[in-house]
Amino acid sequence: FNCTCHPSVNGEYYLNLAPVACMQKIKVPHGQGCLGLDFDFLNPDLGEKMTNLGLPVALVDSSHGKGNMLAASAKLWASCLEGKPLLIRLYDFNRKLGSLPVAKQMVEKLFE
Repeated sequence: FNCTCHPSVNGEYYLNLAPVACMQKIKVPHGQGCLGLDFDFLNPDLGEKMTNLGLPVALVDSSHGKGNMLAASAKLWASCLEGKPLLIRLYDFNRKLGSLPVAKQMVEKLFE
């Protein structure tokens, strides 16, 4: 799970519990990977690579999951400015297939 807590301006907090896949760092031909290097990130559940989706980062961690991303090129900078649509694509890439029933059960137990 990616678990983050976000304060709001009115004193409330929003809790994000997102089941995520275990990403694999894979070797690719030099120039075809992240930032033109020789590696990429694969979501093994989806069979998708980060570079195929035009994402500036691979993971939803405590920083990226809130939209805090380092843009290393003009193209990545433009994608970061998309805001919510970029975060939706990032979370879609990180999703763990079949995890919704487990996540629902966990939330129900938390709030019993």
